[in-house]
Amino acid sequence: MAMNILAQGIKKHYGLENRSILLFFLASFLVQAAMGAIGVLLNLYILALGFSEDFAGTVMSVKLFVTGIVCIPAGFLCSRWGVSRTMTAASAALGLGLLTVSMTASPWLLLAGAVLIGSAMAIKAVSVPIFLVENSSPRTRQNIFSLNFSLMMFANMAGTALSGYLPELWRSSQAGLAGTLGVYGLLALASVFPLAFIAPQKGKPPAPSGRGLLELRAILHNKNLVRLLVSHSLIGFGAGFIVPLFNIFMSNKLGASSGQIGVIMSVGQVATALGGLLVPLVVSRLGQVATVVVLRLASIPFLIIIANITNIYGMGAAYFFRTTLMNMTNPVESSLTMGMAGEKRVAMSSLLSSMNTVTRAISVLASGWIMSRYSYGVPYYFTCGLYGVTTFLFWLWFRPEKQSSSLQA
Repeated sequence: MAMNILAQGIKKHYGLENRSILLFFLASFLVQAAMGAIGVLLNLYILALGFSEDFAGTVMSVKLFVTGIVCIPAGFLCSRWGVSRTMTAASAALGLGLLTVSMTASPWLLLAGAVLIGSAMAIKAVSVPIFLVENSSPRTRQNIFSLNFSLMMFANMAGTALSGYLPELWRSSQAGLAGTLGVYGLLALASVFPLAFIAPQKGKPPAPSGRGLLELRAILHNKNLVRLLVSHSLIGFGAGFIVPLFNIFMSNKLGASSGQIGVIMSVGQVATALGGLLVPLVVSRLGQVATVVVLRLASIPFLIIIANITNIYGMGAAYFFRTTLMNMTNPVESSLTMGMAGEKRVAMSSLLSSMNTVTRAISVLASGWIMSRYSYGVPYYFTCGLYGVTTFLFWLWFRPEKQSSSLQA
């Protein structure tokens, strides 16, 4: 009886009486697990096929560039097709992309698979928040967004950790990587079935023609919003040098196995969750702008350690702290940006996502070229320099004595 009352209380607190939400969470878990596996396996598989770090960087660049571009029309698809149908299409694209990659050694088909994966990631990023808003009440909305974030972190962690060990079930490394990618491709396709049973909701009418262009023009005429776009793009450019190819760095420089890589990267997911819990405490002490500045600067020494250390366990510890510190800045900067954007927050969010992803696509291409021709450590120094310059500019533009006027601009 007591357990039944507790279960009913949890369902009411999170709005889980809605069957569509439960079906979405099931599908989302499968998709997020597959996305976690991509971060561990895709680059390693490309190298196992005999391609260079340069080509691995090209594949990642294509995936990121497509993600950035597709973010713009993804909202249009949601309004035309409905959110549940759009999410179903994204799950199908993700599954087909993974299966395509797992069954080929052709560079062109690998790139085609990257296009499908990048498109799916963009559509998911845009459609999921819309779905959660449409299927929640104001009372449960914040709770359900928090629950979705936690489930995403757990699914990513599970997918990342398992993907490091599943390849060992096959006789050869290449077959193991291909087979595991195929398994996660099937999981992504399986997410189509719960999504298909979600009751469709009548979407909002499309925005008037030209409205998006007017909002974009208004953003580009706002000095503070342009500065935020520049700051965000530079951070994305810096991250692109190291984050997408981090598994190659661990494998080729440190000799880490796929199992070790999976564990270390899943630890990064735990770090993301832990850092998010600490953010309100830090902001209450330092304020938003100082929190971003202090945490970014604190992460730079750990990047230098990662670039120079030769011990896999020491590198794992440095990775944990670097990931925690940098990820703690994300919700702070997001809150600051949404406050400055006001009624233009939706357009600003889409533009930030696109620019961040496109700049990463450019720098990951450069990083693959540098790793294959010079050194695995050099991209980390580029990132340190970009983080340092961007942090200085962020403080110069939005330091506390200017913050009030920035928010009112």
